[in-house]
Amino acid sequence: MSNALHFFNQMKAAGFLPSAVTYNTLIAGFCRVRDMARAIRAFSDMKERDLAPTKVTYTVLIDAFAKENEMDRVFEMFSEMEKTGLEVDVHTYGVLLHALCMEGKMMDARKLFQSMNKKGVKPNNVIYDMMIYGYGREGSSYKALKLIMEMRKSGLVANVASYGLTIRLLCNEGKCQEAEDLVDDMERAGLRSSESIFRVILDAKERLDGSTDDSLT
Repeated sequence: MSNALHFFNQMKAAGFLPSAVTYNTLIAGFCRVRDMARAIRAFSDMKERDLAPTKVTYTVLIDAFAKENEMDRVFEMFSEMEKTGLEVDVHTYGVLLHALCMEGKMMDARKLFQSMNKKGVKPNNVIYDMMIYGYGREGSSYKALKLIMEMRKSGLVANVASYGLTIRLLCNEGKCQEAEDLVDDMERAGLRSSESIFRVILDAKERLDGSTDDSLT
């Protein structure tokens, strides 16, 4: 980064005005080496020179702040990006949703998920699987299952991990028939269930049978 910064300063000293692309390259470099203080200084300098930050500028900073777990800065950048009228793409929404799901803020994640739909940004497999993972951490089989069914209607297919997680949640709640139905749906979608998935269902059935036997004695 020192060579790039030296060249950048030479450009300015020679009277050349760096373009938005040049600033984006510099900001991305600072973010790559996790020097967020310099990244923000370059971002501020860019705006002071009346160069409008681009979608790339904001996405790079949002990505970097998310990796640093600086969520206030993430949403500050997101809010500023929206106010400028720049299009927020599915990748940027994915970064935001990943951060919210990992922090267990599923109510906020759901609001953002609904907002992106309303704005015409269609969730992809990665975003759906992320939301399912978030609901899995929350222990909500109903919400996870609902999203899998929503994906199927949209022509998308959840990954094996999302199916397995939802099946495990259903089994934990004693909903073995729904878990088996989901295995059937998974196989109809062209995915292969694993031995561990069948073991989860079998263990759940044995627990149910045991509790039924106990109640009869």
